[in-house]
Amino acid sequence: MVPLPVDSIVSVFANITLAKEAMAKEAGLNLSQYMTMLLVGSSRTLSCKDLKDNLDLPGSSTTFVLDSLEDKGLLTRIRSKRDRRQYLIELTPDGYNLYRKAMQAETERAEKILGTLNEGERSTFLKIADSLSQAAIPSLV
Repeated sequence: MVPLPVDSIVSVFANITLAKEAMAKEAGLNLSQYMTMLLVGSSRTLSCKDLKDNLDLPGSSTTFVLDSLEDKGLLTRIRSKRDRRQYLIELTPDGYNLYRKAMQAETERAEKILGTLNEGERSTFLKIADSLSQAAIPSLV
């Protein structure tokens, strides 16, 4: 078995985190708020439990993030029609506009990075990235 280049992997994840923090700051958010916006925006509607599980945050921290984004007018919590004990999270129109801008910036950054690879390298990278993503992140329900 080939040894894993742990230093390289840690460096990639650290650089991704730094880039996300910079993008969050540019959007006027902290990293948890930014990641919440990306998750809710990509799902359109998300339960509080699914958000907590995907962000891997304690319930109290999730509530704090949701409260802060709700105070900014970027998202809203709606009682589920199927289960009145559950709340669903949706972006407001302002939240969706911010999400679209963030996704545009994310896309431009990804294109810039992937542009440094030739077509074969890009194809291989995308397959590997998809496999890693599936293994690392719980799926949204």
